Amino acid sequence: MLLSAVSLAACGPIQVPESNQPARCPRPCPASCPDSCLPSGYCSKITLTEAQLGLPPQSDVEGDNHWSILLPGFPPNQDISFIINGEFDVSEREGEVPFYMKLWIRFEQPFEFSPISLAGTFDQFPIWAAYRDHVMSSDAGVLDIEAVVASCDANVGDPPEPIQAHCFFAPSSTVEGELIDTAPWLSAPLCDP
Repeated sequence: MLLSAVSLAACGPIQVPESNQPARCPRPCPASCPDSCLPSGYCSKITLTEAQLGLPPQSDVEGDNHWSILLPGFPPNQDISFIINGEFDVSEREGEVPFYMKLWIRFEQPFEFSPISLAGTFDQFPIWAAYRDHVMSSDAGVLDIEAVVASCDANVGDPPEPIQAHCFFAPSSTVEGELIDTAPWLSAPLCDP
């Protein structure tokens, strides 16, 4: 009986020595990533819809032919993967199906990747296309993609005549960016003194 009392007394609470590490304070994240906030205050993933991005219809007329797709909240100068899940339509279609449209999107420097290309007579709209790649965030931590409408054409009338049209992202479209290496950003910064 004495042995069991001694063994119980030896199993008291473990004392953990105080750390000499400075205190760390997690930073708040931008509103663009409430569910993927890192302790450093940056986003690990951002998904925005067409409505949140505010992407108006565009033609292929110079000066009226590009979409600026901006996803702010990433760490600066980091490799970010992205996917454009685009659903596209033509303003001049006015609900008509089948309908011929041609849309070609290229991407401005510093990006060098293949365009989104759609052409044909379609029975159902919007027309879905996706593109995935990766780029560096800016010094301000913004994923900045400049999409240029190189061609947006449609056939209208009877007999069909080719016209310059206005292509647009349907509301169901999304653009998603994701930080490739989160490890350097998993620790909160030091607390302010």
